[in-house]
Amino acid sequence: DRAAGVAILLSNTAEKQVESFGSEGERVCWVRLRGPICHLFIIGVYMPHRARTTPSQGDTMHDLEKALSCVPQGDCICVAGDFNEQLPYLHVQQAGLASMSGARSHLMPIK
Repeated sequence: DRAAGVAILLSNTAEKQVESFGSEGERVCWVRLRGPICHLFIIGVYMPHRARTTPSQGDTMHDLEKALSCVPQGDCICVAGDFNEQLPYLHVQQAGLASMSGARSHLMPIK
């Protein structure tokens, strides 16, 4: 998809703490960092606009769900990205994510 891409930029200090990293499709990537209390699992997402069909928002949500399913128990999770617009509540609910104060850019996992 030439119209999209996602990356997580780390400082030199953070780069030294990388345990693992990967991606799901072209719009979801992740990195797991060692932490002093718990590991930090960071997921970056670039959500397509609603009218986009390949990949669609549903495709990208599926990729996000796959990335979330790989998070080891006990890790702290941070999901950040360009969500382009507010996701339909059904998608948010299906991914196990809750919106804080209705803000579309602040999503946090609930387990």
